[in-house]
Amino acid sequence: MAERIAIVDGGRTLYQGSLQQLAGSIAAWSIDAVEAIPGALPIDTTVVPQVQIVSQQERRGRLQMVLRFPGLVPHATTLALAPGWQRDELSLEDIFVALVSRA
Repeated sequence: MAERIAIVDGGRTLYQGSLQQLAGSIAAWSIDAVEAIPGALPIDTTVVPQVQIVSQQERRGRLQMVLRFPGLVPHATTLALAPGWQRDELSLEDIFVALVSRA
């Protein structure tokens, strides 16, 4: 398996680094679409101010938001998760699709 990867879409490099760093820096949360407040994030960005929204979409009646952190995703106890949001597991394919869908 490769130690370093690059994700290129339309001639733009979206990510370059280790697979472990990529998987460790991206996480997803979802909330029931009925409960979702437009513009609201699942975490308190004052705790992690440099977080980026990678993708946001409705899936199976839930609004899912994929976030990218400057380093590893912080532990849940330090994120100050907003009510109603739950952490979703992402496969490497999910991460790839989230990255290229925003490009």
